[in-house]
Amino acid sequence: ATVEVRLTIPQETDVRAIVAIFRGRNAIPGAAGSVGLTASLGALITFNISGKIKIDADPVRVTPPTDTSNLKVSQFLANTGTEPVVPEGVAAFLDSKGALAAKSNFSSQRLLPGERLEFVAEYPGQLPPGNYRVLCSFQYEGQNLTSSAAITIP
Repeated sequence: ATVEVRLTIPQETDVRAIVAIFRGRNAIPGAAGSVGLTASLGALITFNISGKIKIDADPVRVTPPTDTSNLKVSQFLANTGTEPVVPEGVAAFLDSKGALAAKSNFSSQRLLPGERLEFVAEYPGQLPPGNYRVLCSFQYEGQNLTSSAAITIP
């Protein structure tokens, strides 16, 4: 089925997202002794009105690799603007000479105004022992936000 949704948004509203839920009514019975199913569909619809987009970043945190876990780079980002934003980021590992040694992407997440979330990138490989600088760069709505941290791999 097709559903048309039209929204009228007042100019001076603080609302930047709505949820549309289409609730199923047809139950699919399960076999004897199993669970039945009713399917529903939902969507979060976000919109930008003012163009006032701003993200603040906490310091970069690096968790060294262990025998059972990968090297992890994390950074909390907070949406301090008035519009939703979806930052896309990468963590680049530069060796002591400034050459790119490795990189890993951050998982992309939506930030509504006032939201603060942790963005995480894991590097599954092994960096040779040495000193590195991790550059964390996020792109959003034509803007860039870059932070860095120093790490030592023993």
